[in-house]
Amino acid sequence: MRSSGALAAALLACTLLCSTSPLLLVQGRAISALSDLQSQESCSQRSRGLQGFDKESVYRSAPAQALGHDDGRGGLDVGWVDPRVGGGSCLDLVGNGLREPINAIISGKSDAAVLSDAGLRDYVRTIGFSFECLDLHLGGLQRADLGDGQGWQTELFEFRQTQLPGAPGRWVGACWESLYGGNHFRAWKQNGTLADSGAWFLAVSKEKNLKFHHTIDKDGYNAGRDMLVEAALKGGKWKIWKWRGQVEWVEGLLDAGRHGINHNVSQDGRVAVITVDRVIDIGFGIHPSLSLQLQSSSPLYGLLESVYYVLDRAIYRVVGSVLN
Repeated sequence: MRSSGALAAALLACTLLCSTSPLLLVQGRAISALSDLQSQESCSQRSRGLQGFDKESVYRSAPAQALGHDDGRGGLDVGWVDPRVGGGSCLDLVGNGLREPINAIISGKSDAAVLSDAGLRDYVRTIGFSFECLDLHLGGLQRADLGDGQGWQTELFEFRQTQLPGAPGRWVGACWESLYGGNHFRAWKQNGTLADSGAWFLAVSKEKNLKFHHTIDKDGYNAGRDMLVEAALKGGKWKIWKWRGQVEWVEGLLDAGRHGINHNVSQDGRVAVITVDRVIDIGFGIHPSLSLQLQSSSPLYGLLESVYYVLDRAIYRVVGSVLN
């Protein structure tokens, strides 16, 4: 893990430069759980003995700018699966043994591009988030058991709020948030053999600045989740793609309150399930009504996307040859 001194120097440089239930919840609908569902116990009881996990664990090996676009869709035709069915938990596990709520889900029914590693990165950068400053991480990593048969897994990614929707935060990371606080979330993938939904499970919270060691702000769990939902509903655009989110609220996955919750901050127990659609949006610069929008289900969608990639690479090569 990189030293704290190196991270502090990097941050300074960037600143200068710029409730359990015997039900299975699937896509918000309660249906009968598996017949062999074990008796439910509290999230805090399930975490006993797990406080000492390795804080030196690291993210996936690829840096944020080199993530893959591999198909992230799950094998189940559902948006998400209640983690408790597979013995998982609706709360993640912090290194001190306390918990933080997983209070948002990007549904496996979302556009396939959003469900890949690189697709998640590209999507969140259009709605005001980016990877950590210079792709560096300082601090403990959290774990979650999504009930998909993989057990307790270290967070895969952590994305932080950017003050502006575009550069430089989009490309160098959310350095401002790393220093001054704001919204952020940790992400896990539900893709094990027991619950292969392909959904992203997010622990969202609004935090204080570096002076207060990024502790959670007052009402930070609810506020952070609501800020993410607001951004998802507003949507974002990058190049020829536009993302649009639809949100469904689910209750019953979390017990409201502050018992066992990190920083003793209460949360309301609600989980936002976000389904993200991606469309090709080509504007002609005259009037919004004259723009061309194509859903991913359209036969022309794949063709136009392929043509765009060819032209994009050709322009890049031409510009590169001229500059060289």
